[in-house]
Amino acid sequence: MLLFIAIETAPIFVKLIAHRSPYDFLLDEKEHVFAMANKEQKTILSNAVQNTIHYETSVKTHKNNARVTAEKAEVDAALAQRLEELKNSTVPWDKVVTSS
Repeated sequence: MLLFIAIETAPIFVKLIAHRSPYDFLLDEKEHVFAMANKEQKTILSNAVQNTIHYETSVKTHKNNARVTAEKAEVDAALAQRLEELKNSTVPWDKVVTSS
């Protein structure tokens, strides 16, 4: 049983004890290049998504503000019209208040 464990674990111990070879340095360089390219791609996609979200938010905010302004103008116009109607009416004030 100990012989089997020694044979199975020997390559791992040899790798841990051995000095780094040129292959290890090249492998690290390739892995680093791959990792940096992946991070760059993720950053580009993240920025694109954030720009899209910012654009959509700005457009919707502007549309909402324009709609609120238009509705306020409609309400102000209706109130001004009603005020003019009340000013021009000959009905006593107490009857106008109770009928509304």
